[in-house]
Amino acid sequence: MGNGLYREILAKLGECKSSIRVRLAKNYLKGLIPVGFFNLPSNTMLELNDNALSEELPTLIVGDVLCKLDLSNNLMSGPIPSAIDKLPTLQTLSLDSNRFSGAIPPEVGQLKNLWKLDLSGNNLTGEISEDLTRCTSRSRGPQPEPIKRRDSKGGHGAPKPQHL
Repeated sequence: MGNGLYREILAKLGECKSSIRVRLAKNYLKGLIPVGFFNLPSNTMLELNDNALSEELPTLIVGDVLCKLDLSNNLMSGPIPSAIDKLPTLQTLSLDSNRFSGAIPPEVGQLKNLWKLDLSGNNLTGEISEDLTRCTSRSRGPQPEPIKRRDSKGGHGAPKPQHL
């Protein structure tokens, strides 16, 4: 984080199946986010905030273990895709300070584990849907820790996080 990396993010990075966390914040990255980042089998965190990403979010998003998605402070535009509900373990959704437009999709209300939602500083319009009240985890207090994986002996033998 906080390097001088610049260029478009290579699609091949979205194929790194052993990645546990992708943290490329505070750089000069531009272009689109590889769809593969959302469906890495062990990736719990995708931090691409504070870059120059300027494309729309992919319309087909799927991720079984992603807990944190931070795309704040970029130049991203277009609607927030309704497929956002295909991230069932999401606890933090930070899309603030971009150029997202349109309505907040009611599917955000399907994110039962959502603890933090920040959509400020965009061009969103319309009514706030009652579907957002379905995010029952928002009133639990401090942010929960990501799920820890146990090794075959019952201990916490998870591999050390690999950062891209």
